[in-house]
Amino acid sequence: MSRGLPTPQRPVLAPGRARLLLTLFRKEVKRLQRNPAALMAVLLLVLMSVLVSIEARPEAPSGRRAAAQACVIAHGPGDELAAYLARHAGERLPVRFLEVPDPRRLRYPRGLPCAAEIVPVASAGAAAPERRRIVFRYDGDRARAERLARWVLAGMAAQASGASIEQAMEPFAAGHGLDQRGLGQVNLSAGKTRALVGTVLIYSALFFVCCAMFISFSAHERERGIAQALALTPAGPTMALFAKLIFHLTLGAGACAVMLAVLAPWMLVSPVAWAILLTTALGLLSVAALVVSFTRTQTAASLVGFSYLMGVGAVFALSGSFPAFGYVRALMFEHHALAALAALFEPELKASVATLLESLLGMALTVPMLLIVSVLVWRKRAWTHG
Repeated sequence: MSRGLPTPQRPVLAPGRARLLLTLFRKEVKRLQRNPAALMAVLLLVLMSVLVSIEARPEAPSGRRAAAQACVIAHGPGDELAAYLARHAGERLPVRFLEVPDPRRLRYPRGLPCAAEIVPVASAGAAAPERRRIVFRYDGDRARAERLARWVLAGMAAQASGASIEQAMEPFAAGHGLDQRGLGQVNLSAGKTRALVGTVLIYSALFFVCCAMFISFSAHERERGIAQALALTPAGPTMALFAKLIFHLTLGAGACAVMLAVLAPWMLVSPVAWAILLTTALGLLSVAALVVSFTRTQTAASLVGFSYLMGVGAVFALSGSFPAFGYVRALMFEHHALAALAALFEPELKASVATLLESLLGMALTVPMLLIVSVLVWRKRAWTHG
């Protein structure tokens, strides 16, 4: 059928409209049931939020306190001074002893307050007294290292070994701990990190449900002529779009509710949080409707949707270096949606109120306009076949 067909018009208050809407909603549910992979992807995002919540539980205060106070004494194999200090180590100065082949090449973990390296020095001859070089290292708080030095030197004097000492007080080398397990770890118990992870998870769920799934399902209907057949029924293209919006909003709200119950339960009863989530979902649905309206096949729609995602990421990446991209980002609802979600998850809410208000204003100016344009374009193009 040609693209020049007039758009079907239906009276707004025609009888049986609610029944038609319910029938179209059930059609979307049936389509989801025939695509279990899509539902499994949503469940995977929910599972990721559960794992993040488990990983983000802070460790016990006593464990943190002990880890913060313990210093390290690094020594070579069979060092007598280290053995003597280990026998007389008490709770007043918590230390950990680490036996390594060469303490001078040891890299320490991040956050270590102080350390002592006990290194034997070769004597000039067999009759020469034993010599040791002890390097005390600190990270910011030199007083801790000085306390450790007094304890180690007092222990060496009490041992009465007669060995001569070379000592030095130096800070940790820049970049220490690069080869330790802590490198690259994300501390999910930190407030800002947890806010970032929560924002990414929630936005990813909304993008998949309200943009990717909408594009896939609706583009398939248009390619097969189902959208055109629905447009010629008493429902019309506008009601078909309305049913799709309700279905994807419902599914997205359900997924977000489960994730919020795990990540931030207080947001479940926050009207501001739900306003941000629903507005973000409407913006993504508007973009998806435009993509389907301007593409004729499911493959083309999927490629355009992927290009849209990459384009948003490129604008965000370039906006920090090029002012022109910063202006473009300010006009995108995605920027305001991500900023609003991050402000909600921010533990210090007072510091994020200004960002939250600015983001809400940006979304209020961009999303309704985008939604109106997408509805008009959908009525004109999306129901035609080919």
